[in-house]
Amino acid sequence: MAKREIKQWITVNGIHVPIYEGQSKGQAVKGFLENVSKVKDSKKKTLDSDKVKYDQTERKEKHLNGEDPNNSAALKQKWLEAKHKFGPYSKEAMAIKNKLDDTIEREAYEANGLKYNKAALDKAEKNIMPDPDGPNKNQMNKNKEAAAKLNTLETKKDLDKTADSLIERARKEEPQVTKDLQDIVSKGTGKLFGLDFRIKGKGSLSEKLERKAVEKGITVQEYAKKVTDVLRYTEMSNDNDLYKNFSSFVANLKAKGYEMIEVNNTWTEGSVYKGINTLVRNKNGYVFEMQFHTQRSFDVKEINHKLYEESRKLNTSKERKAELTFQMIKNAESVTFPKDINKIKNR
Repeated sequence: MAKREIKQWITVNGIHVPIYEGQSKGQAVKGFLENVSKVKDSKKKTLDSDKVKYDQTERKEKHLNGEDPNNSAALKQKWLEAKHKFGPYSKEAMAIKNKLDDTIEREAYEANGLKYNKAALDKAEKNIMPDPDGPNKNQMNKNKEAAAKLNTLETKKDLDKTADSLIERARKEEPQVTKDLQDIVSKGTGKLFGLDFRIKGKGSLSEKLERKAVEKGITVQEYAKKVTDVLRYTEMSNDNDLYKNFSSFVANLKAKGYEMIEVNNTWTEGSVYKGINTLVRNKNGYVFEMQFHTQRSFDVKEINHKLYEESRKLNTSKERKAELTFQMIKNAESVTFPKDINKIKNR
């Protein structure tokens, strides 16, 4: 078998996946995850010529005998002990957590017969599937000392205060924004969906503020300035009218003094989330989120969100994580591509 060249690396749900020449993104992800999911049932793994041979005998023996202090099970126990002793966002706990994350990924690679090269993969990750909130993994890992401050009681009070402030601002802007959007949407064939949930709940907002601030190594107040989904809306259209309704929405939005400042079209092959996510700024300079969906894309989004939440838990095994990711991809494949959807460009 001729050796295939790797043309690109992508990151799906925290797993680095190679795309070989002649493969689409969807084929690469599907093939890789199928291999990972079979590992738990396979005692003997055959490596074909496009996989790098990697000697794991000594590490496997130590792992099976419970002697390897650097396997994920041992590191998880150390992390739990450090959280209890020093606090969940202490420098000590965060250092072990970072090592644990890398170890889980390394073990997933080695279980699939691939050589794990963290430096090369981190470099590739910068260009593929970035965090929708901006910074990549390297940026998120900086300044952990600042994130440790989140463990203080004073910061917990600040967290509630910050969430309350963001929600108060959203409530102030919401009545006019809702009225204007209802008028704009009425000019097409779509409808505003889920208006009862247009303002993010305090519990969900507080959790996001804390989690994202820790990931990015910044204060809650600093991250609060980046939050754009406290006020959020969804327009629902059928497959034939989504592009037409989107175009009508943009034109009428400008007429009312609003500006669409960002567009992210994820209706692409291999994507686990399909939809149009946009950011809109009103005349007061307030930014909110506007999504465009079909009924099916919205339903799949809700289904996949639950799977994603399970996959990101620390106690989810790499095999289960692979199964969940594969299921999300299969679910997303059931979403029909709306007419002319490729005409909506990212910006």
